[in-house]
Amino acid sequence: LYFSATEDNDVKLWKEDTSNVHSAVATITDRLDVGWTIAHFSSASSQKWLLTTVNGDIDGLTEMLLGAYLEFEVNPEIGISETEDFNTEVNTSVGGIEYAIKTGNPKTTIDMNFSSVSNTFKTNLQSMESIVQNHHKFLYSEDGASGPIHYVRLAKPIDFKEVSYNRYSCSIKLVEQLS
Repeated sequence: LYFSATEDNDVKLWKEDTSNVHSAVATITDRLDVGWTIAHFSSASSQKWLLTTVNGDIDGLTEMLLGAYLEFEVNPEIGISETEDFNTEVNTSVGGIEYAIKTGNPKTTIDMNFSSVSNTFKTNLQSMESIVQNHHKFLYSEDGASGPIHYVRLAKPIDFKEVSYNRYSCSIKLVEQLS
């Protein structure tokens, strides 16, 4: 859940079991601060979901994502790089004077490498990649739990190389999304 303002009201997530019959999946009772709040709940399947407030109104909710949680089996190598694209186009006039046109807000690119992941984790990454590709946005948490949390998209396909029997190295490139 992404909030643009702090919320003190609890929220409840429901799934539709059958036509107009819902069952509660999760209740979030923490203070909901500005930014992303991640809630974990047991796997559930439904075509229709409902988010309600337990007491009062929710004014600051701007986005909600549902998806599977993928936890890294090992930490990336030291040296995760973050680069920033300023989204500025620098041009030169006929007289040789440079001027810049701002084409958008800056975007951060995150590059990470893993030197030895299992075949199981490789399969999990390939499954995630086949679903999100560079089409769907998802959340990436640097510490795997609370943050910093980045709203990202895959910048390119994940590159795998076998380094020993059933062990792989891989590199992942993510581009932070503005909205």
